[in-house]
Amino acid sequence: MRDILTTMTDHIHVDPAALREAAGAAGRIGNQLHADVRAHAPHLVDSGAAGGWAASQALGDCADAWETELTRSAQTLHTTSNDLARAAGRYGDVERAIVDVLRDFWRELGDAK
Repeated sequence: MRDILTTMTDHIHVDPAALREAAGAAGRIGNQLHADVRAHAPHLVDSGAAGGWAASQALGDCADAWETELTRSAQTLHTTSNDLARAAGRYGDVERAIVDVLRDFWRELGDAK
């Protein structure tokens, strides 16, 4: 039994602390990206100075598209951050449950001798 567990853990290793760290980083990046988009997007709209030029409308459309994509990226980072934090908590819960089950198993095995 111990050989099977050792073999399995050689191939799969999840570090809940590393997941929490990644969640924090994703959240910080998402917050910064969102703040940057909010700070700079208003300055990217057509000021009217180049009115009548076809490029003016095209640049405005481009700015709108980038704002949409960057906002979506920030939202994705927030979702990823939340998912990673939730996964870290679940892995921690599962690890504690496994330790409890194995402790009880080895205790009962010792009592059976």
